[in-house]
Amino acid sequence: MGGRRDERSRMAKLRVMTFNVENLFTRFDFRRAEDIEDYLGLLEGEDQASRLALAKSARLAMDDEIRTFAALAIRQARPDVALLQEVESLHALRRFHDKYLLGVGGEAMPHLAVLEGNDGRGIDVGVMSRLPLEAVTSHKELGLDPLYAAGFDWEDWGIRRATIARDRLFSDPRFRVFRRDCLEVRMTVEGRPLTLFNCHFKSIGAGRQQTRAFRVAEAFAVRYVIERCRARGQSDYLVAGDLNDFTENDGVPDTQHALAPLLDSGLVVDPAQRIADPTDRWTHFYSVDRSYNQLDYLLLSPELAARNPGPPLILRGGMPYRAERSQVPRFPRIGWDRPKASDHCPVVMDLEI
Repeated sequence: MGGRRDERSRMAKLRVMTFNVENLFTRFDFRRAEDIEDYLGLLEGEDQASRLALAKSARLAMDDEIRTFAALAIRQARPDVALLQEVESLHALRRFHDKYLLGVGGEAMPHLAVLEGNDGRGIDVGVMSRLPLEAVTSHKELGLDPLYAAGFDWEDWGIRRATIARDRLFSDPRFRVFRRDCLEVRMTVEGRPLTLFNCHFKSIGAGRQQTRAFRVAEAFAVRYVIERCRARGQSDYLVAGDLNDFTENDGVPDTQHALAPLLDSGLVVDPAQRIADPTDRWTHFYSVDRSYNQLDYLLLSPELAARNPGPPLILRGGMPYRAERSQVPRFPRIGWDRPKASDHCPVVMDLEI
């Protein structure tokens, strides 16, 4: 018994967080005319130019509050490593860290990384860490051929090969599986190696079933990358990020998701399933159909999961009040719709490595 306690006392400890920070951009862009009206509020302008200038000023003030709330969410979590989604660039992440995170009294996380991925809008994934990052590797160039060679078959996951064959995008030799990226981060925690995979899967905005094939391929691609990680002898790893699909719809099991190639592989464990109340596993509220779903995940290797038997924490202090199910105190000045920290909840977990 004493030996077992000594072994546990020597384990390295790390607090890991995943958080979709929602459009952490440095650029300013009104894509639609109604956006101007939305931001004007009670303000009026004599002509279009003055109205646009007023809207930009209002948007700047709103954006400042939004970034402050995102920083407060990270400060509340106090992670050693924050794996972030929807980050425009390393420059944007550094500005956010220096102006907002440090501005709300958060701990410095000087080790930053963002690599440009495949998303045309510049929605990338990044990392902030208190600990040094030994290596940061992009998998954005991964195509379908290596997955086929590894045994990937569309029909295994309920997608007809004929459907894929008719889609020119999937047959294009330039097709890349990850719509953003799967960022592989290697680090050492008190002498123990750890690998983290930061992902942001294809959005369901164009329709969950219409975009399912993309996420099926992404889920298998993460599995493919993990298998190579394990082949190197690395058994302590985790997969984090916004996977843009859910295995439960408002707490009710849902089998129409695209994540089975990863979740059913035996290579990861979802500790959020340890939350006793299935209606309390949600990380995202969709106001159109008022649904509460888990889109954000911290998936542990089986070895990490066995060593860390508890559930993660889902932090909701930065959620808008329209997510009425959450009864936790909100940050001051959080709005019904906005300002808010994000439309996603941070997920955080203390790990023994």
